Amino acid sequence: MERSYLTNCVTVTKFICFICVVICVQYIVMDKMPIQMHNSQGPPIFVMNKSKGFKSNTINSDKTEIQNRRQNLIHQKSNSDKKENKRKRQNIIKQTSNSDKTEIQKKRQGPIQQKSFQYSQQRQNKIITKHDMILNDTLFLNARNVSLVRHNVTGDSYKQGPLYGFLKPHDEIVVPNIAHFIWFSCHQFRFVNLISILSAHRIMQAERILFHTDCEPDNELWIQAKLLIPVLKVVNRVEPTAVFNQTLNPKWHEHSADVARLQILKEMGGVYLDTTIVLAPLEPLRHYDYVVGQPEPTVLSNGIIFAEKHSRFLNYYYDSYRKYNSICWGCSSVVKQYELAKSYVDMLHIEPSSLIGPKDWRAVLLNNYHWQNRHFTIHVYIRYYRGKKDFTAENIRYLNTAFGEICRYIYYGSPAMSM
Repeated sequence: MERSYLTNCVTVTKFICFICVVICVQYIVMDKMPIQMHNSQGPPIFVMNKSKGFKSNTINSDKTEIQNRRQNLIHQKSNSDKKENKRKRQNIIKQTSNSDKTEIQKKRQGPIQQKSFQYSQQRQNKIITKHDMILNDTLFLNARNVSLVRHNVTGDSYKQGPLYGFLKPHDEIVVPNIAHFIWFSCHQFRFVNLISILSAHRIMQAERILFHTDCEPDNELWIQAKLLIPVLKVVNRVEPTAVFNQTLNPKWHEHSADVARLQILKEMGGVYLDTTIVLAPLEPLRHYDYVVGQPEPTVLSNGIIFAEKHSRFLNYYYDSYRKYNSICWGCSSVVKQYELAKSYVDMLHIEPSSLIGPKDWRAVLLNNYHWQNRHFTIHVYIRYYRGKKDFTAENIRYLNTAFGEICRYIYYGSPAMSM
């Protein structure tokens, strides 16, 4: 009996254990079995049953992804809305600003036109008044009716150095009888400028005197020049700012004038005159293709240049600006011209002193220098002229210097002083 009872107990115990094992296995299997969940916005999502941690992590990641998508959509929409609003605002601002500008321009246009008309009318009245005053001026009338005697000059000896005498003169005149003056930027037209241009008319007897400028003077002396010189013509010309794609140094307007004078002579030929006073007929020098003066042993002046339109030396000289030196005041002009002359001695003629005047300009300005029958021209050095008392048609009558004699000779027809 006891054995059978024990046997039954063991059997029951095993059965219970078996049942427990089966239940545990089933629980474990069911816990890891995936269960399909349908997602309306994408593919089906599988989560594990009765696994709270894993299931919650998966759902949270899905929620995060959905939230990110929604935020991206919202962000994109907000950005597009912002851009659209910004465009609309900009268009409104542009339309408003354009309309405002147009309205402002309309309001200003009337006064500006009226002001410019008043200015031009005032300037014209001022010129007419000056014109009438000049015509009634006794000194001007004396200067207008002048018949002066021209003094001939034989020129320098052409055998004073290795650069002279190699270019033979042509039998006929090759340089046109045209005088060129350059006047860049707005500045005062002085009495010495009037004498310079007037000498080209009365002594040189130029057929045309061309005044190349970007700012025509309007004072009384300029009006006198236009009244006294019927062949004077104003030519509008812009000041060069570059040569051969190289910017000219803006600090030195002389560089622009240096380039412009060569361009003008290449275009039409003639005689370029700086602030230079003609004292004798220039016909003897117009038989050469190219003529310059020499104020110093190692430079050639470009203050007065005779040039035939197709002068070979002129072409070489202008082409040398392809190596323009912007940091040196005279290296590309007077110094370079001398260097070229040593290589092309048979293409130009040089007047050592008869085109420049005395080496010391103060001898002309302050002393009684004998100038007659010695020089074709005399160059006025502005650096000595500046700071001095400005000369006029009145005070040169009593100026007891060589410069006073020259001014009286050009303006009144006689170098003698008027007492």
